[in-house]
Amino acid sequence: MNGKPVDNPPDQRTIVMKFGGTSVGTEPAMRQVMHILEQAQTTHPRLVVVVSALSGVTDILLESAFAAARGEPLVVKKAAHELLVRHLALADALVTDPALRRSAWWKVRRWIARFDDLCQAISACGSAEPEALDAVASLGERLSARLLSAALSSVGISSCAVDATRLIVTDSHFQAAVPDLPATTRRARHVLEPLLAQGCLPVATGFIAADAHGATTTLGRGGSDYTAAILGAALSADDVWIWTDVDGIMTADPRLVPEARTIPELTYTEAAELASFGAKVLHPKTVAPLVALGIGLRVCNTFNPSNPGTRLVTGQLSGEENAIRGVAVLHGLRWRPAYAAPLPVEALAVLPSLPPSAPASFPLDRSDWFTPDASSPPLFLPQDAAFEEEVALVTAVGAGVRRAAGRIFAALETRGIAVLAIASTTIGQNPSPASLSLVVRAGEAQAAARLIHFLIG
Repeated sequence: MNGKPVDNPPDQRTIVMKFGGTSVGTEPAMRQVMHILEQAQTTHPRLVVVVSALSGVTDILLESAFAAARGEPLVVKKAAHELLVRHLALADALVTDPALRRSAWWKVRRWIARFDDLCQAISACGSAEPEALDAVASLGERLSARLLSAALSSVGISSCAVDATRLIVTDSHFQAAVPDLPATTRRARHVLEPLLAQGCLPVATGFIAADAHGATTTLGRGGSDYTAAILGAALSADDVWIWTDVDGIMTADPRLVPEARTIPELTYTEAAELASFGAKVLHPKTVAPLVALGIGLRVCNTFNPSNPGTRLVTGQLSGEENAIRGVAVLHGLRWRPAYAAPLPVEALAVLPSLPPSAPASFPLDRSDWFTPDASSPPLFLPQDAAFEEEVALVTAVGAGVRRAAGRIFAALETRGIAVLAIASTTIGQNPSPASLSLVVRAGEAQAAARLIHFLIG
């Protein structure tokens, strides 16, 4: 891929904006998206939009596919009716031009008919194979992209829906496909650059792609962020903006830590660590295509667009070498103490302030955490192990977490929270410089997270 353009004039800056399911899930939300895009086009004429399915739609599609495999046609029929009514209602409310509205109706009905056909094929086979699941799951984004594009066109914004199957080339690992970035760069530029040159606003489907044979693939649940990053890299964009329903990346999950607050700036490394260890704002793979090209990333709130959100930067933030930036929690893990293999003593040198009473550390390799199913939590035990206890992984993130290890352990010990082990996280053989992961009992995870959060400056 070519490098990112430097100091582009305003009329040549390329911005990729991604809107999640809650941002397009209702009529008021969709109108807010349209307002944001109308404003953005005045300053960023080279604008590409990536859109998720309406909130809840992907779940309905996949549940219907599995119901079809079980021979439950009434479930499929009910889902098809619900999807049809919901999308037609949005078309009626948002697409004011009569010709465009009729076209939108036809497109919605066509894709719902496609859904019915796919479910009938799955029913005939008696099983929902990964390739069929990707074909079904792709329909949500295909519908939402066409609705948003029609709505924009009806208010005078030149727009067209673009299926990412025309833009992103992947392998054939259905449900968690891996992009071929050089092929994607060629394909995306070939399709999108002429549209941008004509002043058209492309609305691309998130989450989906196609393999070299043209079969529909998906990038894993939550993969629309990843789509935006891939297209941003392919177009050498100046910025990628992720629009969601919160004011950026937070210091913790506010459902667990009510005191959580928005982080104004994060390094790419810190953001990747938070995403990998359970923070839900970004798909864990999002930052990878952007870092090498120095493309900016911003996370902001569709429903509070005046809030600056969180800005991701390269390198290390000034004065942050001793900081804890955030805390993340991964639930639903299982633990068998006898399985943990202690690290050699020299490996613990990365934790200079570790107290003498600290438990043994074991390596936690993150190299393949998000394959083949990015929605699953990382498993650091064999799947056939005799599990004994449910635990959680509580991870402090920031350049100063290892220096703060002593304070973290002291705070947990004061509250009587047992740290069962330290997970010395690695990618391959390289320890992470920006995180410290602790294994605690599931029932103590929230209290541990709140205590660590209290140490955030």
